[in-house]
Amino acid sequence: MSATHRSPPSSRKRNRRPFEHHSGNYRNVDPAQPNALSKPWEWTPVTTYELPMSPIKPVFSVSNEQNPFSPLSELSRSNHARSPVQLHLNTNPNLTAIVSGSSSLSSPTSSMGKSVLGSPGMGSGAGVVVVKLPQGKKDGFWKRLVRFLTTGSSSRSDELVLGPINPPSPPDSVKEDKVQPHEWKQYGYWARPHLNNVFVDNEASSPKPISTPALQTLLNSLRTEHIAHPENWVPGTTHPSLPPKPTRWKTPKPGAPLPFPWEVQLNPLLKHHLWGESPLKWYISRDPDDVEYALAHGGNHIDTPCQPSDLAQPATYPFLTHMHMNAVAGDTAPCFPWPFTITNPKGIKVGDVLSGIFKAFTTPVTTDEINSWPIGRQRAADHAWRSRVQALDGDYRQWGMQVPAELTRILRCDAMGGVMWFRGIEPSVNGGGWMITLGTH
Repeated sequence: MSATHRSPPSSRKRNRRPFEHHSGNYRNVDPAQPNALSKPWEWTPVTTYELPMSPIKPVFSVSNEQNPFSPLSELSRSNHARSPVQLHLNTNPNLTAIVSGSSSLSSPTSSMGKSVLGSPGMGSGAGVVVVKLPQGKKDGFWKRLVRFLTTGSSSRSDELVLGPINPPSPPDSVKEDKVQPHEWKQYGYWARPHLNNVFVDNEASSPKPISTPALQTLLNSLRTEHIAHPENWVPGTTHPSLPPKPTRWKTPKPGAPLPFPWEVQLNPLLKHHLWGESPLKWYISRDPDDVEYALAHGGNHIDTPCQPSDLAQPATYPFLTHMHMNAVAGDTAPCFPWPFTITNPKGIKVGDVLSGIFKAFTTPVTTDEINSWPIGRQRAADHAWRSRVQALDGDYRQWGMQVPAELTRILRCDAMGGVMWFRGIEPSVNGGGWMITLGTH
């Protein structure tokens, strides 16, 4: 009888925690280690073990099978037309793809899959537009049940062929190219590398090559005894032993048109999950610049603080220079009263999004604003304000300090009634910007 041999625990390689595929635990380049600067930089091997689950997005997910650059969406962009009927795109007798009516904006739901881009006998790139007209006479219950079990539909319909169409191909710059988790992290490695136990800002428009002796001197200058000096680093420094700049993200061109919110891929740290823990644990009244105190990775048994390199990751792919926040999910107000826009001409990063939300929601509200709220919101805001200030007072007492006066006032975040935990962002329902989702924990 054969025995199963297992390696002792000390010799086994630790499996990555879910968040470490795209963030956290950035390796340090230690100049004191032998051959630290003589060996070329090597990325951590890519693995799919315990990858974090992708959030389910039934409306705003754009994949290879859903292309926003369909004839219908192009028509809706130019004519703002609404179709009174439901259209179907048929490429063969056994395949029917449903396309919803167009809206005033390019809708991610009015899209055409790759499978309908060609039709037998009509040439490459052609399809057939068919209007399905329901029968006036209704069949009996048993006939409809049998039809449902055999065809998946309980109603009969006639098809009216309107004619072939030739859908345009999407531009190469926006074709779907899914960003893998490790690619987000690689950008953080380059933009905010961990050198000599100091996180430095290395993002620059032009590279600055450096020799090994000069790099050794530069790294040694980052720390004197127990004091860090990140200001001594020269942004843009390149060397074979340092993390290289990823080639996927391109610097935005000034004035270039931006893709719609649903046409970009969102950083995993910012994605909204419909249930379970959020990828990022953040109480929006805490300054995200204080990374290790304010931010932690979700989906972990213990709070693992985020690192500065996480905030340097791109917020989207491709880069956006403007993100307009115009809604809060679940809020009972008729409209979001404090819309704001996040900007960065070099490309918006995760830190830009969090800082923009923090500044917007920690703005004090006026007495007139408070008096204009319904009595229920006023009471909820008062309770949230007292709880927040009490928690801040306990934190500041530990540090032998007093809570700053500006934080003791009623802030915009208090109007959320204690629902202040960040749950992510997603395209707003009207398609005109981004929606912030908050939770109670």
